[in-house]
Amino acid sequence: MKLVVDTRAAALLAPVRGLIEAAAAQIPDAPRMDVTVGPVEGFAQRHGKIIVLSEGLEGPGIHHPAEPDGPLPRMDRWRRAACSVLELAAAEGIAASMDRERGSDWRWIGLALDMVDTVAPSLRCGLPGVSLAIQTGAPGLYPAAGVAVMKAARARGDDPWNFGRQLIDGAMLSTEEWLRMGEWVFAKAPALLPVPVERVQDIDIPCAIDAWRWQPLGIPAHSRGGRIEVEGPGAVADEWAVAGAEHRTLAGSTDGVVQFGAHSGGPTGEWVVTSAEGFGQVMGARGVSFRFDGSGGMELTFSDAFVGPLAAVAMAEEVGTSGLARGRWSVAGPWRVAFSEIDDSALTFHGRARGAFRLPARGFGIAAWLEALEGEPWAWQLNGERLVLRGKMLDAWVDVRLRKA
Repeated sequence: MKLVVDTRAAALLAPVRGLIEAAAAQIPDAPRMDVTVGPVEGFAQRHGKIIVLSEGLEGPGIHHPAEPDGPLPRMDRWRRAACSVLELAAAEGIAASMDRERGSDWRWIGLALDMVDTVAPSLRCGLPGVSLAIQTGAPGLYPAAGVAVMKAARARGDDPWNFGRQLIDGAMLSTEEWLRMGEWVFAKAPALLPVPVERVQDIDIPCAIDAWRWQPLGIPAHSRGGRIEVEGPGAVADEWAVAGAEHRTLAGSTDGVVQFGAHSGGPTGEWVVTSAEGFGQVMGARGVSFRFDGSGGMELTFSDAFVGPLAAVAMAEEVGTSGLARGRWSVAGPWRVAFSEIDDSALTFHGRARGAFRLPARGFGIAAWLEALEGEPWAWQLNGERLVLRGKMLDAWVDVRLRKA
């Protein structure tokens, strides 16, 4: 690329002109760039084939009047001028390589700044953008923060030149890929900066974030726990909040607004036990229903109930269990639920014939099964109108199958 400067630009750029020309020569497909100085907003603007640097870069102070205060040391006006020229030249090179008009979103600006960092590393032009990405998590709102995306791509082994142009050309990032890039930005990118930078603050759900953003979430501890619901083109690194523990994770959005809300995290509703399998045999079930409410409460209703091996059908004709048991359920991890505080004192074990015996059920039969529920957490799987609970009873795995009531 050929760089042509007028008298005012030559005076301004004199301390860095050699560096600019050496770097510009390495920018692929960049056309001739004419540089002047004039009254423009910001640090520089592109008018046709002319780069107009802001008059504020001529001094007399060391910094441009609009140079932001922040955690990073402020750029002096010569370094800012060099970065501005090379960023605009890089953007023109990208446009020429793709035979299209130059854009101004985070893909364009991020790739241009990363290119400048590659050809002129001593200027460290991309560092303010990296800092901005950490402080805001919002390349969609602050295009300069897009340079952090390109650096995340390089860290995972991609060539930012190819990666960035593919994005500009319409390639999409999956929500999971975008989220992994955000994790890198917050965990690894701070090491690129000369001073500590405070990360964007956590927020609680429910919340919404706009396009191309990363947002740390901080959810207070809840006695039941829960699951983060995602509505829109977004994702969350860890959607499951375990009961009784503060939950911190990262949310991300790609091409649109995303809503993040709270779900109970359990199989809420009413369910009827249809069968069970464990101890090497299939078991039948009669008269047992579960109700899980959204607050973490649980009711088990037994109506002349029996759960046992098919070989014990004759016994099932003679005896049953009836009554109501109450307890609590809570989120114990992804698709895992823990049961606690089960009160089976109202259950009776009885004969089925008129005038037959009635005894407190505690300690045997179905009541013993309830006690086993309070051991290790149970996995659950929902398939339409069917629910399967899987857990351990007496050191053996048991599957309990239920259908929607």
